[in-house]
Amino acid sequence: MARRPTKGLTDREAEILACLWETGEASVGEIRQSLTDAPTASTVRKLLSIMVERGLVAGDGRKYARRYRALKAPGDLQAPALRRLLDTLFSGSAEDLVESLLKAGRLTSADLRRLARRFSRRG
Repeated sequence: MARRPTKGLTDREAEILACLWETGEASVGEIRQSLTDAPTASTVRKLLSIMVERGLVAGDGRKYARRYRALKAPGDLQAPALRRLLDTLFSGSAEDLVESLLKAGRLTSADLRRLARRFSRRG
């Protein structure tokens, strides 16, 4: 049975895109080295092939020593991923997400004050 297409990004796809956003372009070997628990080169090639089909990355067209670049900017993927996270884990509540970030120590009261100033300037 064929696997259903993934909605959003898989963790590995996100890691690969993060590498490409940081470097601009990279080879399979360079991408592989940047991944946690580095998979085999053939696994990275397969992931990149899937990502090419999904319109997330592009190769430079070379047969050997191909280099890849991201076709999507971080902002293109953050909003849908955040919506999915909010809907899936926080029942659509941004307030619950912020509370969770505070409890986990990933957001401080100083961060909240900066955000409040930023939003008050927007009106």
